Amino acid sequence: MDQNLTCTANLSTKDNVSTSSFVERNGVPSVLCGIGVNEFEKPDCNHSFSYTNKLITTSENKMGTLDGLVFSSNNFSNTLVIPSPILPSSNKGNYFCVSTEKEVEDIIRIHTQDTYSHFVVAKKTKAYGSTVSSIDITSKFRIHWQSRDLTSTEECAVQIPFQGVPFIYIGEKAYMCHLGRSKTRLKDAPHINENMPKKHRSRMTKKLGCSAKIFVKQIAKFPQFKISHNSEYLRTQSSQKLRNALQTSEGKLSHIIEYIGTLPDISEHSNHEIGENTVVKEPIDPLIKEKIMELTWIYGEQSLLSIKSDLEDYVKNLFQDSNPPLKNRRRYYPNDKDVANYLYKFRLFNKLTSQDVVQLNQLVGTLKENHDERLFYLNIEEDLELSSNIESKSIFVFQTTDQQRLLERYGRQVIFVEVTSKYQYIPFPLFALYVATNVDYQLVFLFLIPSHSQSGIRCGLKKALEWNSQWNPKYFVLDCCEEYVSIIEEMFNDSFVYLSEATCISAWKSWLNDFMHSNCIEKEENLLDRFVSIARSFNEETLQESAQKLEKSDTWKCSDDLRNWFSTKWLAEAKRWVVGYRHDQFIPTHHLEANLYNDISMLCDMHFNFIKNRKLHNLINHLVDSYVPEAYRRYIDTNIADYEKHILLTKADSTPSFLQNRPVTVCSHIIQRISNDNSCSVAQIQTGVFMVLNKENHDKSYHVSFGDSSSFPSCTCDDWFWYKLPCKHILSVFETLNGQGWDMLPSVYTGSPLYNYDFSCFDKNCENSLTLDKSVDCSNINSSETNKVSTNYTVASTHLNFDDEYKNKLISNCKTIIETLSSALFQVNHNVLQKVQLDLQIIMNYINQEKSEPSLVDSPKKRQSSSPQPEKYKRYKNNTVLHENKVESLNVCVNNLLESPNSDWIADNERNIKLSRQDRNKILSNFPITVDVIECSQTILKCQFNNVFGLYNSKKLSQIADEIFDYDKTKRILQIHFAGNGHWAASGKIGNGIYIFCCEHCDKSKIKKQLIRLTLQDIEKSIIFVERSDDEKLYQCGMYAIAYCVSMALGVDPRNINFVEQEMRLHLVEYLENMCFSMFPFNDA
Repeated sequence: MDQNLTCTANLSTKDNVSTSSFVERNGVPSVLCGIGVNEFEKPDCNHSFSYTNKLITTSENKMGTLDGLVFSSNNFSNTLVIPSPILPSSNKGNYFCVSTEKEVEDIIRIHTQDTYSHFVVAKKTKAYGSTVSSIDITSKFRIHWQSRDLTSTEECAVQIPFQGVPFIYIGEKAYMCHLGRSKTRLKDAPHINENMPKKHRSRMTKKLGCSAKIFVKQIAKFPQFKISHNSEYLRTQSSQKLRNALQTSEGKLSHIIEYIGTLPDISEHSNHEIGENTVVKEPIDPLIKEKIMELTWIYGEQSLLSIKSDLEDYVKNLFQDSNPPLKNRRRYYPNDKDVANYLYKFRLFNKLTSQDVVQLNQLVGTLKENHDERLFYLNIEEDLELSSNIESKSIFVFQTTDQQRLLERYGRQVIFVEVTSKYQYIPFPLFALYVATNVDYQLVFLFLIPSHSQSGIRCGLKKALEWNSQWNPKYFVLDCCEEYVSIIEEMFNDSFVYLSEATCISAWKSWLNDFMHSNCIEKEENLLDRFVSIARSFNEETLQESAQKLEKSDTWKCSDDLRNWFSTKWLAEAKRWVVGYRHDQFIPTHHLEANLYNDISMLCDMHFNFIKNRKLHNLINHLVDSYVPEAYRRYIDTNIADYEKHILLTKADSTPSFLQNRPVTVCSHIIQRISNDNSCSVAQIQTGVFMVLNKENHDKSYHVSFGDSSSFPSCTCDDWFWYKLPCKHILSVFETLNGQGWDMLPSVYTGSPLYNYDFSCFDKNCENSLTLDKSVDCSNINSSETNKVSTNYTVASTHLNFDDEYKNKLISNCKTIIETLSSALFQVNHNVLQKVQLDLQIIMNYINQEKSEPSLVDSPKKRQSSSPQPEKYKRYKNNTVLHENKVESLNVCVNNLLESPNSDWIADNERNIKLSRQDRNKILSNFPITVDVIECSQTILKCQFNNVFGLYNSKKLSQIADEIFDYDKTKRILQIHFAGNGHWAASGKIGNGIYIFCCEHCDKSKIKKQLIRLTLQDIEKSIIFVERSDDEKLYQCGMYAIAYCVSMALGVDPRNINFVEQEMRLHLVEYLENMCFSMFPFNDA
């Protein structure tokens, strides 16, 4: 690779395609893939060029060459910058070739930064930046082998020589210097009134007619149709094959996307100075503009000094790995006037123009027509005045009937949040009501107002009360804001108002950081932990203990500011944020696996991105059509999936009966606390009140109360206060009552929807067929008055049961479907028959399994007496011999069922292979391929092929020690890569090159790093990406990665084939069961 090659080219303009000869490497003679062109022969042209072939240097911020290509390693994983050998000598620009639009923008940004220049978009075609799957390449795009005119300098400024690989143009984009020609001068000319007096300005326009331009073309290459040399016959034949392949695959063909462009030389700028002498005239960098906007919305309009200070820190972070720019560069250090101008500009964002009003009215009108079941309220007014003293009355309110149902069911406890609280001054802040459900947190109401105002918040909450007349909230959890507290207390007099622990901690962190910085205190002394300890105090004793720890702090003793701040602002309102002060019927939701603030953060980012681009109507449309329906769909799916786990869990005989029809998170929480160590003894003090003693430490005792119709049960331990779910002491009492303790708890607790399934999530036809014999209406959660606790509460059945009439109807429907299926089987091909056969086998296996199991409906048993026991049973002794056996078997059952919800499908302990039937069903149901299936496939391939290097755990590839990798060059590299964001890729050695087969949404830099680490060699120059374009939804990404991997393991080049997607999943299931792979079904490309 260190040898020097010199070549000369004579360019001709007679023919459309040049005749050329190549030195082939890895079988692909391509300039733009990193393979050099040795000659371009055109006998009638006088232009000539020469270049040197050298090894690329990969050290940071260095330039190297490869076959005449100048390579830049400035943070671009797949970037080639190419000196233009085919342009006339007057064009001194450099070529670049990258695979994504973002890399193009990064290259232009680096170029403008280094040259003190700035470019604006001059022209852009509609299809530029599109994926191949989103355009009609079969009818609208021609197949090319090179640029049509290699001597052109303007019309086809990006020159592509013949490389043996066909390609199509997708789009193009042109940039011009910001001091170039005016794009609007001719458009504005007809509208100029000659009779109006002209304004005399010292400079009419900044445009100076600079001719510097940047050109970018986006192409899609098809390397599997390459030809060995340039002849009309080969081009025609290969082009016809490509067209046929595009027609049969409907445009979904393996291809490589490339963005090829030219960067101008500094000398191409004209009529203005450029370089370090023009730093004051530089435009502000777009990244700095966006940061100013963000800081404006955080600090407000009056904090110019704070904004400039944060901007300097931001620039330092941008250049933390390189030398920062000079302070006199306006691009990164705007002056006070620049910042003030942007402050004024961003201030206008919350003002609605006439066009905005028309657009919003049309949008809401359309939404009302399309969604009769949803509630909309829009009141907007034009803000032609900029006075900040006038509060706008504009507001948008939205709620669906599904959200109304959730608010009615779970609305006893409500979380009121400002979704955009991170940006205190952002235009059109978004407010929302969330509720904790039995499985997650759900958005149940939202509204937008132009700016933060009490009147706007009141208006939104009034709409919530108006639309939900049955809603009677008992508890509100709010952000730390006195304004919100006063509004809620004013509008909801009977409600308790508490502060969110997460926002309290955030406020404490912020204040302590400023306090430590201003007082030059390096040691924090864990003040934040002591504040949190106070917040989590459950009683006077723990509160006093936490307060004493804080008072012993040296910082607390020495700082009056700290003591005054915490005493006046926080301790005075301790009843709102200290857990021990909360009402006993407030239910914490720490047992839920979902994280509310992840959802809020995602919604906040979405809101910010829409508002910064002034697309309020797009934000509303996205919320109504996508975000809210998807959130409710998640609630439905999670309930169904949770119930499936619950059915498996409750099949164990040792499962306590009171856990029937309880969410899995509740069941697993309680089962973990069922003790078999006989460490507690129980004594009844009075009816419903017990004392639980620790046998090892008699000083420790806990009081357990079953509560009554107006109060929850309780225990004096910390575990109960934190979760409000049965602790080990309450469960010990249950055991002494022969498992009947849960039935004696008040219905206001056991009937909480947080502890029960929402059966309306299941099939509507089954909704009226539930035969749960219980005396509690689980859906009515607003009732605070209940009857006396029923002690004869029983659950007649633990599963969904259907009456005879409904069962007969189901059988009739099934017979009709079977008869229709039987007659239709003769009209389909063998592929469909194979799929039907597999599906029917799954159904038959399921039926056989159900037939072999005992009936799910227990036979009637004698009801246990709930009357008071004789006196001799009032003091209980723990007879735990049988109980220990039950607990042990129950724990085994819980662990197995929660970790593997379905029974084993494939299991081989020697090779560490294990997949469940749920994995099999997901493969056949068009779900994304799971990590377990990927790793199982790799393990089977590794055992099947001994001449392969790689096939390591995909997700742990970056964590494996380097010593494990012992790269054997005689073996073929083969690996499936986790490519980020749920995508997968396959890499393998074909010839002398390493090909990576992936979709266009994969993180290519991540795959490269994994592959380089796998081989521990500098193989970057040998890596070639082959992309597919139809994996945006992840459904087929893992499937194709396995198929590519199998193909390369069998020695079949996957570049020249098209897999039959309809048969791939059936094939995968069949050969996973055989634990031996063969080629996936395919057609020749």
